[in-house]
Amino acid sequence: MASLMIDLADCYTNSLSIEHAKAFYNIAELYCGADSTLTTPKIYEMIELRKKYKDISTSDTIVDGSSHKVTGVPYKTIIDNNNWKNYIINWTEFNLDSDALLAEADYSVDKSVIAEEEVQKEDSAVLEREVVKETNKINKYCLLILFGFAGLAGITFLGIKKLAK
Repeated sequence: MASLMIDLADCYTNSLSIEHAKAFYNIAELYCGADSTLTTPKIYEMIELRKKYKDISTSDTIVDGSSHKVTGVPYKTIIDNNNWKNYIINWTEFNLDSDALLAEADYSVDKSVIAEEEVQKEDSAVLEREVVKETNKINKYCLLILFGFAGLAGITFLGIKKLAK
C-alpha cells in the first residue's frame, strides 16, 4: 500500500499538484509504513518546489494544461475529509436481497447439473463402501494366513522338540 501511495504522489508531482503529492508522501510514510529514506527526500523536494513557485498567482479559471496555485494541503484533510458531516446513506433505497439480485442478473443454477453432482456423490459413496469391504476381506485373508503360519510353526516346533527327546 505504501508503494501505491508513493506512486500516486509521484503522479501528482508530475501532473496536478505538488501540495497533494507532499500530502500523499506523508500518508505513505505515516499511515502505510513507507520507508522514510524514500519519502523524506521527496517531501523536501516538494517543499523546495513550493518555494520555487511561491510567486505564481492563483487563477480563477482552470484550463487543461494550465498551472494554478494550490495552497497547502495537510495530509489529514485527504484522510479525514472524505465524508461530509451531514451526509447519510439511505440504505432503504438499496436492494440487499441476494436472491433478488441474482434474479435481476438472470442467474439460475441448472437443475441437471445439481442432479448430476448428487449422482456422482452417491456413486463415490458406493465405491468407497465397496473399497472398505474389499479391504476388510483382504485383512481377513491376511490374518488367516498369519495364524496358519503361526500354527504350522508351533506344530513344527513341537514335532522337532518331541523328536529331539
